[in-house]
Amino acid sequence: MFRVMDNPNFSKSFFVTVRFDEETNLKLINAKNRSGWCKTYEVRERLHDHLIKFPDFYNAEMVEVIPNNFD
Repeated sequence: MFRVMDNPNFSKSFFVTVRFDEETNLKLINAKNRSGWCKTYEVRERLHDHLIKFPDFYNAEMVEVIPNNFD
């Protein structure tokens, strides 16, 4: 379970637009229905929680390099 942001300061808010595939969107809809939050809040809290748990992932010393096979 992730924690809800304590007293977020919205006076300095920034915005981002994201697009999800259908499967991810349905998972977010189900999660927001269970939590009672709107989908925007659900995404914000999950992203915030992820950044707390993995604050500097790409600069970490122990990062596994995965080849890019998208060509």
